[in-house]
Amino acid sequence: HIQTGGFWSSRMPSMQVPHKFHYARSSADTHHRDPVYLLLVNHFHEKAYRPLLQYIGGHYEGTSGPPSPSFFRSLLRILMRTREAIKVQTLKVWVEKIQPSFFHVCLNQTPSELRQQDHKVVQDACKYLVGVGEMVDDVDVEEEVQQFQLDLALKYLTCPFLDKRVLGLLDIRSTLLSCIHRDEANSHIRMQQSRGRANQITMDDTDDNDQSVAIESSEMVRWLRNNDIIAILFGDKMHSELLQRCADVLRFMALQGQLTDQDLLFVWNSWVGKHENERQLIMQNLNEICSSLTPGHLNLLLTKISEIPMGDYDVHLLLLLRVVTTAAFHSDTTHASQQRYGLDIMWNMLQDTSPCSPVIRNTALSYFTDSFVSDSNILRDHYVQCCVNNIRAHQSLPTTLHVLHRLISSPRSGGKKQTYTEHYNVECSFTQYSIVDLMVQNIKHFKQQLLRDSGVEACNLMSLIVGPLTVEGHISERLEFLLFVLPSGPADSFTDSHLDILWNLLVVEGVDEESDIMFKWLQRMQQQMLLPPAMTHRIFTTLIPEHVNFARMTPVAYEFFELMFRA
Repeated sequence: HIQTGGFWSSRMPSMQVPHKFHYARSSADTHHRDPVYLLLVNHFHEKAYRPLLQYIGGHYEGTSGPPSPSFFRSLLRILMRTREAIKVQTLKVWVEKIQPSFFHVCLNQTPSELRQQDHKVVQDACKYLVGVGEMVDDVDVEEEVQQFQLDLALKYLTCPFLDKRVLGLLDIRSTLLSCIHRDEANSHIRMQQSRGRANQITMDDTDDNDQSVAIESSEMVRWLRNNDIIAILFGDKMHSELLQRCADVLRFMALQGQLTDQDLLFVWNSWVGKHENERQLIMQNLNEICSSLTPGHLNLLLTKISEIPMGDYDVHLLLLLRVVTTAAFHSDTTHASQQRYGLDIMWNMLQDTSPCSPVIRNTALSYFTDSFVSDSNILRDHYVQCCVNNIRAHQSLPTTLHVLHRLISSPRSGGKKQTYTEHYNVECSFTQYSIVDLMVQNIKHFKQQLLRDSGVEACNLMSLIVGPLTVEGHISERLEFLLFVLPSGPADSFTDSHLDILWNLLVVEGVDEESDIMFKWLQRMQQQMLLPPAMTHRIFTTLIPEHVNFARMTPVAYEFFELMFRA
């Protein structure tokens, strides 16, 4: 009847409507000008006000039992729709009676009642309760409703039913995200004001400061602590469905400066003995909060990661190492400490002695080289020295060459793309390491050691697999690196002595496959104008006639001969 006041008004033209009501407002105090509508609102209260208040207050005689959440939603929906027609004092009594009873009923449901409860019913009832409470000035309903919703979410989270546990966590996370958004907005406003730009703050900046969250962030921290939420999520009752959704709990604590070392260690230790899926999700949670952690927290994580034997690394742990290392570098903007964080672990994974699988080694190579896109020049030069040491020791190639290639070709700090010459002449000096000498001697050592130790005849040597590559692949990688560095070195970097060593190894002492590798490489050297005219003349007039058998010349050898002839 209340909702169809206009219908009744049209059928009761002779009804005498009083000017004042006991429960409803007068037509002068509300925009509802239809007197019949106000009469029906008042009539509802005259008939139902006291009985309903008694029922809500615990008098269940003659009823089917205590009120259910659905009952409260229905009653609050009526009050919400008619709130502007009800006197404020009457609304205040409704709110004061309904609120504690509604909270009590919901928070004291049995497990079977909880399982059958439609969560939307409770959400709607809360929304209506807040809407009715807005009409009463001296009653603060919103914060109490949000506190109730958190307590109900906790009840869901600790119940035995997974779907309810997920609902509870989602409600908690929603509140936390609103707090984070509000704090970020407030921080932005304070920053604008400190810069004297308060007049530039827009409506989007304020947006009522996300007033949908009445609970202060400090109160949320206390609530999370008092109810051991982290222990619930990462303790004995953890579940993969919850782990997929709980990173924001840790992030909120970190942003508030309330995530302790004990919290971090508890999360870290929670993956021990768990299934791979749960281990992966725990690592993912740590990945997602790294950007919000303090340098101390990041160092703690790096310490725990470094304690794991290298052979036990999987792609998820390696990803965590990379994310923690990146976050640590970003937090250490001056690089004054010159710490290398997790880079040393990744570097060690790339060595020949590493027990890591090929997949982990390749992934570590990608992560390691990507770390030098814009990081400290000091650290870059440290690993350049490490690469040079590996070349001298004839170990961990060709991986070391891939790293060195990336180190000297990626952009330097400050965003300027530096050339190889600028890097070595200014910072390391091209001649300081005698890089061409090192590479030529490395090729010589590599082949001589294979002939000595492999027990394979020279004619079958090129197809022998050494590490990740064949012998042919190893030689090609080394020559390719020389072709990369020579264009930026001094004009006389590649000498006749270097040429003679490579020519003797690959042409004079080598089989056709080795000779073809050398000829292809010299062709590219000539095409890039890296061979001095005198050296080109010597190759054509002396080396080719003395050492190339024209009667059994391969197509590659002939192509090289023709190029030298035209040159």
